[in-house]
Amino acid sequence: MTADLKERKSGKRISSLFLTFNDFLMILSQIEHNYTVHYIHKQLNRTVHMTIKNERSLIYGQSI
Repeated sequence: MTADLKERKSGKRISSLFLTFNDFLMILSQIEHNYTVHYIHKQLNRTVHMTIKNERSLIYGQSI
């Protein structure tokens, strides 16, 4: 699975990163009530946030 990193305000695509299925399951297991997940991506060593929208479409973004 490839996820796009986007700026939160503008939605501008910054870059893409590859998620394994286990990474994806780990993210889903950490979803909080506000439906935003923060985790450290192993290869990029940066914090990434993922927002669940409409429970089906996933929007990925980069935290500062």
